[in-house]
Amino acid sequence: MSNDTEDKGLLRLKLESVNFTRFNYIELWLSDTPKVEPPMPLTEGRFGVVIDNDIIQHLDISPVISSLSSEPKELLERKVGFTINYTREDPYDPRELSEFPDIRLWFVRLDASYPWLPVVLDW
Repeated sequence: MSNDTEDKGLLRLKLESVNFTRFNYIELWLSDTPKVEPPMPLTEGRFGVVIDNDIIQHLDISPVISSLSSEPKELLERKVGFTINYTREDPYDPRELSEFPDIRLWFVRLDASYPWLPVVLDW
């Protein structure tokens, strides 16, 4: 735990699991470190688009524009993928990236400009 959290009298813990015993006691398993899965390996030869907090907050889709300037046939063959380097304000925020409003808005803007993008997206 960081000192600034302790100084404020706050204690943030991530709930790992809850079990009920046969005597109706509640067992709580707590962890004070967030678990983040490593990113999936990149598909070889794909167009990689890297976005971060600054790009997301300014609704800047220029990294995508530079990657999609290739020929359509090449896009279909190589596919497009995203690496999202988003730093959360609260490291214990349990939401997934798709649940953050600013990230959702950035992808809505991207979808408005490139509605065909899911066709070439490397899922």
